[in-house]
Amino acid sequence: MKKIGVIGMGYVGIPVALAFADAGIKTVGIDISADRVSQLNKGVYPLEGEEPGIADLLKKVQKKGNFSASSDYSELKDADCILICVQTPLKENKEPDHTYLKSALESVSRILQKGTLVSIESTIAPLTTQTVALPILERGSGMKAGTDFYLVHCPERVTPGKLLHNLRKMSRIVGGINDASTKKALEFYAKIVEAELHPSDALSAEITKTAENSYRDMEIAFANELALICEQLGVDAFKIRDLVNTCPFRYVHLPGIGVGGHCIPKDSWLLMYGVKGKTPTPLLKTVREINDSMPAHTASLVAAVLAKKGKEVKNSKIAILGFSYLPDSDDTRSTPARVLYKFLKQAGASLAVFDPFVHQDSEVKLSKTLEEAVSGSDCIILATAHTSFKSLNSASELKRIRQLLRTPCLVDGRNLFDKKLAQEAGYAFTGVGKG
Repeated sequence: MKKIGVIGMGYVGIPVALAFADAGIKTVGIDISADRVSQLNKGVYPLEGEEPGIADLLKKVQKKGNFSASSDYSELKDADCILICVQTPLKENKEPDHTYLKSALESVSRILQKGTLVSIESTIAPLTTQTVALPILERGSGMKAGTDFYLVHCPERVTPGKLLHNLRKMSRIVGGINDASTKKALEFYAKIVEAELHPSDALSAEITKTAENSYRDMEIAFANELALICEQLGVDAFKIRDLVNTCPFRYVHLPGIGVGGHCIPKDSWLLMYGVKGKTPTPLLKTVREINDSMPAHTASLVAAVLAKKGKEVKNSKIAILGFSYLPDSDDTRSTPARVLYKFLKQAGASLAVFDPFVHQDSEVKLSKTLEEAVSGSDCIILATAHTSFKSLNSASELKRIRQLLRTPCLVDGRNLFDKKLAQEAGYAFTGVGKG
């Protein structure tokens, strides 16, 4: 293995490219963003958030001459393996949008050489490898998949904040279109994955990845529905959660303002799409409805807490603390904070948003400091549990922030604040699951 290409320099593509480069393989990262390519070639990690080891690894592999970035697919003509790590979003109708995937596959098909391994790491709906990827690659290359070149689906299992760790330490499913493809891919991934590699087939790999995220989606939906029940009954859902979790083989997840990220909100729909029109999937649909409803529910909590102070959402200034979907990350893909922002804006609120990791957004103007965001506000919403926000949960900090507010209202969407402390500091307080 002398050279590989990785298409898509994002949360999935960058770490896998650097890991293979660190294993001594010449690696070329392909991305359509000229700015991202430029940053990577300057040794600058283009994503924000806490990512242990990744910035140093980028500098290390560049110094050794093992990694470079480009927008030119012709640089992959002599690649032994090509990994596809592009985004696979949903359309408005919740069906998969294959625009980026098809574009990458078509570009690869034009430079594909005999004996090359193509691995799709992007999460895809069941049957996508066989019905979308394979025909495009065969048609564009004029070759036969499984004989002239190899094709597998090896779904990523990375999490922002643990990109390199998960890549190396978590087991992987390796699903080829035939045994020869699977065998080739097992040998390839063994170069960087220290955990077990599970040989499978492409369809099983597709189902496995979408099912594991759908299962987590379901667990979170249960936690969110339990939180709504506890709110109605005047009980703290987090205390109930702790008590339930004392029972062996029980683990209730944390409720919150909603589910975000590129995977979990999407993958239930991908799993359903694989059997659309053939098998009813009422559970998965209900799970999505529950989790998608949480931003609107949080907006209703804002209205309720403002009402305690004789105010309405309309014409109130509301400060949202945290905009990424994940603590200590800049990842805003499908963040529930954006949905919450839109609900409140439509209700006539004036909004300020502060996130220590997110500095720009195409739809939302972000405050430069926490103090700028909360100054003159009528309500604060804690939307993301960044580590730096935890220091706000003290009597002195709560009092300091209160002095900056016009109206002392606080909605805790992530169980960061102590209810008693907040109320003693003079806040009208509520939160998700805080009955």
